[in-house]
Amino acid sequence: MSAAASLARVVELHPDPPTPVSYDTERPTQAQYMAFQRMFSYFNAKLFDGSLPEPMLTFSRKSKASGFFAPDRWSARDDEKRGVSEIAVNPDHLKSEPPVEIASTLVHEMAHLWQHTHGKPSRPGYHNNEWSSRMESIGLQPSATGEPGGRRVGQKMSDYPIPGGLFETAFGAMPDSWFFPFLSKGTEREKKPSTSDSSKSKFLCPTCGDIARGKPSLLISCIKCRVAFVRDGETRAGTGSQPAAEERQARSAPPTRSRAKLVSTMRLDEVRESVESNVQDAIARLRSGKPDVEPAANA
Repeated sequence: MSAAASLARVVELHPDPPTPVSYDTERPTQAQYMAFQRMFSYFNAKLFDGSLPEPMLTFSRKSKASGFFAPDRWSARDDEKRGVSEIAVNPDHLKSEPPVEIASTLVHEMAHLWQHTHGKPSRPGYHNNEWSSRMESIGLQPSATGEPGGRRVGQKMSDYPIPGGLFETAFGAMPDSWFFPFLSKGTEREKKPSTSDSSKSKFLCPTCGDIARGKPSLLISCIKCRVAFVRDGETRAGTGSQPAAEERQARSAPPTRSRAKLVSTMRLDEVRESVESNVQDAIARLRSGKPDVEPAANA
């Protein structure tokens, strides 16, 4: 069938202005794909002059993208040389995004089909200047951010309707009843209750900020800094000092003389305690008559 004949057939199926339709929802697969095919044919006629070949229309949750285009992914069973490209829409987005976003995703992928058929695509997935110019001509502004001012070419590309453009006009004339009659509930699973032990507390080293978790009664120290951990949100026991969160903020500030003096005093106390402990051990050994060093065994 020639392009002119194909366009005439499309216009026959979708007169201007479009009329509402009613899908047989007792046959969900048929109804859903009839809506898909109807929208493709409509935008093909309105935005591409009916010049696009028929693709394989599918639903896919691949990579959580809104949609994708795959050139010549299919072939006829009786003619493997006859390639059929694929246009997919993510069914999970049918419920989370408004119809105009779904329609623009479809037209976005149709622009890739146009370039594959009539233009010169770049590397796979790249949106080059030819594709961007075609999108602008049909009323969709390419934008890497999906907002005005975003780059119009690149690997990942979104778009938004140009006010008063062809796409906005065509979508506005499309009856609501043409849209997909079924919406996917998505793949989100019901959240399971947390299995973590709620009785555990978070402990922080007031010097280096390292974190540990355990029972609220846990007494632990940071070997690296030689200071006791404190429970998050509490003051250090027996010192009346500031909460741990404030201590972390203080540690991020430039060191002061008083702070350095405090740390030095804390470490001197620990050294003094260690020396006293060693002396006591040595005295105990002398009184018991046990030498400090055990004699080596005979070879």
